[in-house]
Amino acid sequence: MKPYENSFISISRWVRVETQTGFDWTTDRETSMRRPTVLTALVVLAALPVMPSASGAQTQVDQPEARNAVYARVDLARSSEADIETLRQAPETVWWVELGDSMLVLAEDQALGRLLPPGTAETLNVEPRAHRLHIVRGARLDDLRVMDVDVLAHGGRHAVIQARSDRRPTLPAHDHGPAMKSHQAHAELVPFEPDLVLTRAHRAGSARRLSTTTQAWSAAVDGQRWYNDVSTLAGYNRYTHGTEIHDARDWLVAQFQALPGLTVTTPSFQVQGTTAYNVIATWTGSERPDELFVVGAHYDAISPNPGTAAPGAEDNASGCAGVLELARVLTARSPAASVLFICYSGEEQGLFGGIDHAAGLVSQGLDDNVRLALNMDMIGYTGDADLDCLLETSTTHSALLDTFTAAAAGTSLRILTSLFPFGSDHVPYLDRGMPGVLTIQNDWDSYGCYHETCDLANQVSLEMGREILKMNAAVLAEMIGEGGVIFRDGFESGNLSAWASQ
Repeated sequence: MKPYENSFISISRWVRVETQTGFDWTTDRETSMRRPTVLTALVVLAALPVMPSASGAQTQVDQPEARNAVYARVDLARSSEADIETLRQAPETVWWVELGDSMLVLAEDQALGRLLPPGTAETLNVEPRAHRLHIVRGARLDDLRVMDVDVLAHGGRHAVIQARSDRRPTLPAHDHGPAMKSHQAHAELVPFEPDLVLTRAHRAGSARRLSTTTQAWSAAVDGQRWYNDVSTLAGYNRYTHGTEIHDARDWLVAQFQALPGLTVTTPSFQVQGTTAYNVIATWTGSERPDELFVVGAHYDAISPNPGTAAPGAEDNASGCAGVLELARVLTARSPAASVLFICYSGEEQGLFGGIDHAAGLVSQGLDDNVRLALNMDMIGYTGDADLDCLLETSTTHSALLDTFTAAAAGTSLRILTSLFPFGSDHVPYLDRGMPGVLTIQNDWDSYGCYHETCDLANQVSLEMGREILKMNAAVLAEMIGEGGVIFRDGFESGNLSAWASQ
């Protein structure tokens, strides 16, 4: 499925016209439709003036209505919800896109001052060109700045850009100009869509009181123990195509085997000609063994010179150490349902470990048993005192985010959410109909050691990692609960270690 292909959008002001050079929008204030996949609005297009594109094709010029409009970034933290809703619905607003703490709008300049409090909106000195707009996901600002584009707004793991010519922009290659830190296996350019919430920042509200059991699971998280494991994993070169990653694998196996009630396996798969291994520790639930929870993170790492060093403390020793820490918390409390604690390999090359495991669940007919695939990727960095955490899932499973935001109320986290999942090991589960959620710190874009050899443990915040793990432990407590007597050898006629061998 292509990105956004089935997302329902209400286009109250514009209908997209697809051309050889990009996407444009024509006025239609009553249209509500799914994203079209063929050329639309031919009658409107025929009546409009055209101009030659760089490729020689003809593309629609921007509408007269839009010529009086400007791009502006709105500071959502300084605006009330009522003000923002008024701006969205105002006839002077052509379109809007929400990106976490800010909202990009195309609106009449004079209307902005009338609709919003002073100092709330920043007008951009970029002439609107609708057919040059694109959404980028998973690319850092440093990479976007070397492209021939204007970055209009960014937030979460998305940015809205406008190309400076009619040519479709391309993300920079690793060997072209400055090294691209946004790994090409994840960064992507996708069509622009208006009136979307790409990332939503949740405002502080009344906190729901957590149960005694939930609070106990959350309080059991040991931040220092987690940080020590991050340091240990960062001491290995965990490049998927290297050899030292096997030492990290063996260390993980030993850590899981030291915990009571876990069966550990290391299923293998191929990554571009290299044999790679997931590390899977299976806990068999005593009361609801057929209910399955996946708690995972990738343990492989990457850098510009991975043959020499790929320490990957933040990306992603932090997440893998988080799997270990949650395994310690949960096994001490005999969870009622079954849990697979997984450290994946081959993520940096294209989610190979996650795909192998998710596909295995489907082939065994176990995909309907999965209640949650919780993925932790880069959970330990913060660029400031604001401990902002991004939660990501699909529209189908958006109700899961309510559980996470309620659990976060017992922590110091500020929560942002996105319903456009991509680029990490929750995606293979979502793609196969299983519920998956990514937890990731929201300052990844400002992390100077991202995919660099300086991604060491001293860059990681103990407080950030601890608070995300406390939230995740609380979610698992709410969804799983504590069990009674456990069967160490499986349940009744089967041994659930078979679940982890595929």
